Amino acid sequence: MAWIDTIREDEWEGALAELYGAVVDRDHDRVDNILQIHSLDPKGVAAHQGLYTTAMSGTGTLRKVERELIALVVSSLNECHYLLTHHRRGLRRLLKDDDLLTAIETDWRTAGLSERRLAMLGYAEKLTTTPGRMSASDVASLRQAGFTDRDILDIATVTAYYAYANRIADGLGVQLETWIDD
Repeated sequence: MAWIDTIREDEWEGALAELYGAVVDRDHDRVDNILQIHSLDPKGVAAHQGLYTTAMSGTGTLRKVERELIALVVSSLNECHYLLTHHRRGLRRLLKDDDLLTAIETDWRTAGLSERRLAMLGYAEKLTTTPGRMSASDVASLRQAGFTDRDILDIATVTAYYAYANRIADGLGVQLETWIDD
Protein backbone atom coordinates (compact mmCIF):
# COMPACT_ATOMS: atom_id res chain seq x y z
CA MET A 1 0.00 0.00 0.00
CA ALA A 2 2.81 2.45 0.78
CA TRP A 3 6.51 2.87 1.45
CA ILE A 4 5.99 3.02 5.23
CA ASP A 5 4.35 0.54 7.55
CA THR A 6 0.68 1.06 8.28
CA ILE A 7 -1.76 -0.71 10.55
CA ARG A 8 -3.76 -3.26 8.59
CA GLU A 9 -7.53 -2.89 8.47
CA ASP A 10 -8.06 -6.10 10.47
CA GLU A 11 -5.91 -4.62 13.27
CA TRP A 12 -7.72 -1.30 13.68
CA GLU A 13 -8.92 -0.76 17.23
CA GLY A 14 -9.77 1.99 19.69
CA ALA A 15 -9.45 5.57 18.47
CA LEU A 16 -8.13 4.47 15.07
CA ALA A 17 -11.09 2.17 14.41
CA GLU A 18 -13.49 4.91 15.52
CA LEU A 19 -11.88 7.51 13.25
CA TYR A 20 -11.81 5.19 10.28
CA GLY A 21 -15.44 4.29 10.89
CA ALA A 22 -16.30 7.95 10.37
CA VAL A 23 -14.38 8.31 7.07
CA VAL A 24 -15.48 5.21 5.17
CA ASP A 25 -15.87 5.79 1.41
CA ARG A 26 -19.62 5.30 1.01
CA ASP A 27 -19.31 4.04 -2.57
CA HIS A 28 -16.94 1.19 -1.68
CA ASP A 29 -17.36 0.68 2.09
CA ARG A 30 -13.59 1.13 2.50
CA VAL A 31 -11.22 3.78 3.85
CA ASP A 32 -9.21 5.53 1.15
CA ASN A 33 -5.49 4.86 1.20
CA ILE A 34 -4.71 8.58 1.60
CA LEU A 35 -6.28 8.33 5.07
CA GLN A 36 -4.97 4.85 5.87
CA ILE A 37 -1.42 6.19 5.46
CA HIS A 38 -1.94 8.00 8.79
CA SER A 39 -2.73 4.79 10.70
CA LEU A 40 0.38 5.12 12.88
CA ASP A 41 -0.94 8.48 14.12
CA PRO A 42 -4.72 8.61 14.70
CA LYS A 43 -4.47 12.37 15.33
CA GLY A 44 -3.08 12.63 11.80
CA VAL A 45 -6.19 10.87 10.45
CA ALA A 46 -8.43 13.37 12.23
CA ALA A 47 -6.32 16.35 11.12
CA HIS A 48 -6.20 15.20 7.51
CA GLN A 49 -9.94 14.55 7.41
CA GLY A 50 -10.59 17.95 9.00
CA LEU A 51 -8.49 19.70 6.35
CA TYR A 52 -10.23 17.77 3.57
CA THR A 53 -13.69 18.55 4.91
CA THR A 54 -12.87 22.25 5.26
CA ALA A 55 -11.38 22.41 1.77
CA MET A 56 -14.07 20.50 -0.05
CA SER A 57 -17.28 21.57 1.69
CA GLY A 58 -19.06 23.75 -0.81
CA THR A 59 -20.56 27.11 0.00
CA GLY A 60 -23.30 28.94 -1.83
CA THR A 61 -20.83 30.82 -3.99
CA LEU A 62 -17.89 28.43 -4.43
CA ARG A 63 -19.48 25.24 -5.59
CA LYS A 64 -18.31 21.65 -5.24
CA VAL A 65 -17.54 21.47 -8.97
CA GLU A 66 -15.18 24.44 -8.64
CA ARG A 67 -13.42 22.79 -5.71
CA GLU A 68 -13.02 19.61 -7.77
CA LEU A 69 -11.64 21.66 -10.67
CA ILE A 70 -8.99 23.10 -8.36
CA ALA A 71 -8.21 19.63 -6.97
CA LEU A 72 -7.77 18.25 -10.48
CA VAL A 73 -5.60 21.11 -11.73
CA VAL A 74 -3.38 21.24 -8.62
CA SER A 75 -2.94 17.45 -8.61
CA SER A 76 -2.12 17.55 -12.31
CA LEU A 77 0.45 20.32 -11.82
CA ASN A 78 2.00 18.28 -9.01
CA GLU A 79 1.84 15.11 -11.14
CA CYS A 80 0.09 13.27 -8.32
CA HIS A 81 -1.47 10.21 -9.94
CA TYR A 82 -3.31 9.15 -6.79
CA LEU A 83 -5.29 12.38 -6.28
CA LEU A 84 -5.54 13.16 -9.98
CA THR A 85 -7.36 9.85 -10.41
CA HIS A 86 -9.67 10.44 -7.44
CA HIS A 87 -10.64 13.95 -8.51
CA ARG A 88 -11.01 13.02 -12.16
CA ARG A 89 -13.71 10.62 -10.93
CA GLY A 90 -15.28 13.32 -8.75
CA LEU A 91 -15.32 15.87 -11.53
CA ARG A 92 -16.74 13.33 -13.98
CA ARG A 93 -19.70 12.75 -11.62
CA LEU A 94 -20.34 16.48 -11.29
CA LEU A 95 -19.83 17.53 -14.91
CA LYS A 96 -21.57 14.58 -16.54
CA ASP A 97 -19.60 15.52 -19.68
CA ASP A 98 -16.57 13.35 -20.51
CA ASP A 99 -15.60 15.55 -23.46
CA LEU A 100 -15.38 18.62 -21.21
CA LEU A 101 -13.41 16.64 -18.63
CA THR A 102 -10.94 15.52 -21.31
CA ALA A 103 -10.61 19.11 -22.54
CA ILE A 104 -9.96 20.34 -18.99
CA GLU A 105 -7.30 17.69 -18.45
CA THR A 106 -5.67 18.44 -21.79
CA ASP A 107 -5.54 22.21 -21.21
CA TRP A 108 -8.01 23.85 -18.85
CA ARG A 109 -7.18 27.25 -20.39
CA THR A 110 -8.74 26.26 -23.74
CA ALA A 111 -11.50 23.95 -22.46
CA GLY A 112 -14.26 26.54 -22.76
CA LEU A 113 -14.54 27.32 -19.05
CA SER A 114 -16.04 30.62 -17.91
CA GLU A 115 -13.79 33.63 -17.29
CA ARG A 116 -14.58 33.25 -13.60
CA ARG A 117 -13.31 29.67 -13.50
CA LEU A 118 -10.28 30.55 -15.63
CA ALA A 119 -9.35 33.24 -13.11
CA MET A 120 -9.81 30.78 -10.24
CA LEU A 121 -7.65 28.12 -11.86
CA GLY A 122 -5.01 30.68 -12.87
CA TYR A 123 -4.74 31.72 -9.23
CA ALA A 124 -4.54 28.06 -8.12
CA GLU A 125 -1.84 27.38 -10.71
CA LYS A 126 0.29 30.33 -9.62
CA LEU A 127 -0.14 29.48 -5.93
CA THR A 128 0.91 25.89 -6.70
CA THR A 129 3.88 26.57 -8.95
CA THR A 130 5.26 29.91 -7.73
CA PRO A 131 3.77 30.71 -4.33
CA GLY A 132 6.48 33.27 -3.53
CA ARG A 133 5.33 35.39 -6.45
CA MET A 134 1.75 35.83 -5.23
CA SER A 135 0.66 39.43 -4.76
CA ALA A 136 -2.36 41.53 -3.89
CA SER A 137 -3.09 41.83 -7.61
CA ASP A 138 -3.76 38.08 -7.76
CA VAL A 139 -6.51 38.50 -5.17
CA ALA A 140 -7.78 41.61 -6.93
CA SER A 141 -8.10 39.59 -10.15
CA LEU A 142 -10.31 37.09 -8.34
CA ARG A 143 -12.48 39.90 -6.98
CA GLN A 144 -12.81 41.31 -10.52
CA ALA A 145 -13.94 37.86 -11.65
CA GLY A 146 -16.77 38.02 -9.10
CA PHE A 147 -15.35 36.07 -6.17
CA THR A 148 -16.04 37.22 -2.62
CA ASP A 149 -13.29 37.34 -0.02
CA ARG A 150 -14.73 34.13 1.48
CA ASP A 151 -14.50 32.49 -1.96
CA ILE A 152 -10.90 33.64 -2.26
CA LEU A 153 -10.08 32.17 1.13
CA ASP A 154 -11.70 28.90 0.03
CA ILE A 155 -9.79 28.88 -3.28
CA ALA A 156 -6.51 29.31 -1.40
CA THR A 157 -7.53 26.65 1.14
CA VAL A 158 -8.40 24.07 -1.53
CA THR A 159 -5.18 24.81 -3.39
CA ALA A 160 -3.09 24.54 -0.23
CA TYR A 161 -4.84 21.35 0.89
CA TYR A 162 -3.95 19.63 -2.39
CA ALA A 163 -0.33 20.76 -2.08
CA TYR A 164 -0.34 18.95 1.27
CA ALA A 165 -2.28 15.87 0.15
CA ASN A 166 -0.26 15.47 -3.08
CA ARG A 167 2.95 15.47 -1.07
CA ILE A 168 1.62 12.95 1.46
CA ALA A 169 0.53 10.65 -1.38
CA ASP A 170 3.70 10.95 -3.45
CA GLY A 171 6.14 11.28 -0.56
CA LEU A 172 4.92 8.10 1.13
CA GLY A 173 4.06 6.03 -1.93
CA VAL A 174 0.30 5.89 -1.38
CA GLN A 175 -1.04 3.47 -3.96
CA LEU A 176 -4.33 3.80 -5.77
CA GLU A 177 -7.06 1.65 -4.27
CA THR A 178 -7.76 -1.58 -6.14
CA TRP A 179 -11.47 -0.72 -6.34
CA ILE A 180 -10.81 2.54 -8.21
CA ASP A 181 -11.07 2.50 -11.99
CA ASP A 182 -8.42 4.72 -13.54
